[in-house]
Amino acid sequence: MKKHLVAPHGLPETPYRPTAETEKRISTHLANYPTKMAATLPVLHELQEEIGYLTPDAIAYAARVTETSVTHMYSVATFYTMFRLKPVGKFDLQICTNTSCGLTGAGDLVRHCEKTYGVKPGQTTADGRLTLHETECIGSCGSGPCVQINKDYYEWMTPEKLDDVLNGLFQGRAVGRPLPTVHIEPTPDRVVYKDIEKNLVSIDRYIEHGGYETLKRALAMKPEDIVNEVDASGLRGLGGANFPTGKKWKFLPKNYTGPIYFCINADESEPGTFKDREILRRLPHRLIEGAVIAGHAFRATDAYVYMRGEFYEPYRVFQQALDEAYARGFLGKNIAGSGFSLDLKLHRGAGAYICGEETALLESLEGKRGEPRVKPPFPAVQGLFGCPTIINNVETISQVPAIVANGAQWFRARGTEKFPGTRVFCVSGHVNKPGLYELPNGTPLRELIFDWCGGIPAGRALKAVIPGGSSMPVLTADLAMKVNLDNDSMFSVGGSFTGSGGVIVMDDQTCMVGFLARLIKFYEHESCGQCTPCREGSAWARKILYRIDAGGGRPEDIDTLKAIAKGIDGNTICALGEATAWPLASFVRHFESEFAEHIERRGCPLKAEPAGVV
Repeated sequence: MKKHLVAPHGLPETPYRPTAETEKRISTHLANYPTKMAATLPVLHELQEEIGYLTPDAIAYAARVTETSVTHMYSVATFYTMFRLKPVGKFDLQICTNTSCGLTGAGDLVRHCEKTYGVKPGQTTADGRLTLHETECIGSCGSGPCVQINKDYYEWMTPEKLDDVLNGLFQGRAVGRPLPTVHIEPTPDRVVYKDIEKNLVSIDRYIEHGGYETLKRALAMKPEDIVNEVDASGLRGLGGANFPTGKKWKFLPKNYTGPIYFCINADESEPGTFKDREILRRLPHRLIEGAVIAGHAFRATDAYVYMRGEFYEPYRVFQQALDEAYARGFLGKNIAGSGFSLDLKLHRGAGAYICGEETALLESLEGKRGEPRVKPPFPAVQGLFGCPTIINNVETISQVPAIVANGAQWFRARGTEKFPGTRVFCVSGHVNKPGLYELPNGTPLRELIFDWCGGIPAGRALKAVIPGGSSMPVLTADLAMKVNLDNDSMFSVGGSFTGSGGVIVMDDQTCMVGFLARLIKFYEHESCGQCTPCREGSAWARKILYRIDAGGGRPEDIDTLKAIAKGIDGNTICALGEATAWPLASFVRHFESEFAEHIERRGCPLKAEPAGVV
């Protein structure tokens, strides 16, 4: 869980100053927000980039320029996992061992590094070249196991491939920027991923294929007509909650004349989910066009894209797209001569899953620890900087241009009555063709797994599926064959939800105890610590699961796990409580006999010897 450390004494008497180039970038960040405190994360990122970690004098400098206290700055720096208070090696190797990467061999990578390079997670080699970290999901689940070395992702890793990469870096050879390797299936009737193979990253290429034409039409429409069209389309939020988008836009107070903020949630931290990353780095202008149309619809005055901090490449690509859009008059003052103005700025997170929750995102944007707010008031009434705020997911807003261009009924021609349209399903784990599949809502889950993804590798049987990101209840193989990919079917038949669209597939050799133990470790780590049920319950459950997995389980542990899940569910400020409780309860309920067998035989029935958790 997130810690809150007190600032140390003995700060240097001589004020620290970064280089002129860093100061210039910091000045730009400070100008992007109505308060200097809101630039806290960008300033800390710049200082860490220059120094390599956050020294006490750098933190004191950050406090001065953001007009906050040193104690506040330490509180923020210790909340986000990307900020370091100690130096690391020249190459910081972070191996994702979360759900999907764990299923595809991440544990082998960790053990290989321990043996080959003589370091355990958290340690640095004696020569200072390499620091090894186990990390949580980094949003590349369909091409795992994935590692991040400094700023670059390396996907589909094996011990041999990892050695090749590291040896190249050690020897100073140009390893090259890794190319995108996640598979995107060219399914029919795509909306979000339409033309993604046509290299539409630059604004010229995007315009050649009709880009920004819908924006010009939308700017001539009445804002309320756009809202009504989106509402009539039935478009739902695709970040996890599935709330109707047009209805959310209508929550803004009527006759309000002050600032209205628009936040696009690009944090994408839900394990099993990796769709937004491809939009950000391969279709950035589609998101920008959708953002301006949406901003015009509900009269936003300023907008921010909150992007997860690990996305260095998407950040670079998207910032370049923003610069192009400003240069062509599609952002800024008097967009396309319409009289409507909107500034859209990019804000990097710093490694906190909780900031995917909308009010924690707002707290983070304001320069604070990402701790969720009590609701009401809801963001549409009192959000960013105390003003009405709309928050939507990347995929959601990327649907908007097509809806405005083609109409609500065109969108409703796909999907189901209550869940119309298409959405991107992220498939990872034990399938022959993991990747991204944009399909109509209501598609049978069995069709996705066996027809589109080619079934389970090595002739193995399906055992379980998490259908909507790691926080959703798990389905047995039998239930998975009966449900469709819409919330009505998913809940009524399987007791689960489509969530963020992250479909994690497990074969019959998957240990349910070990998998759940690693997953609950993630939720323990990501708890902000505000709520006792979440903070204490996740830690308690993780300890019990680790003990069962290691062969020390007790018969009463199963009932205790059920009680912990019940105690967390519905008793926390935000939905991270349910994100912990739902998988915990469903895994134990559906696979209770496997948990009991672990306890009885004092180890995993699938392994000759208890191997422990990754």
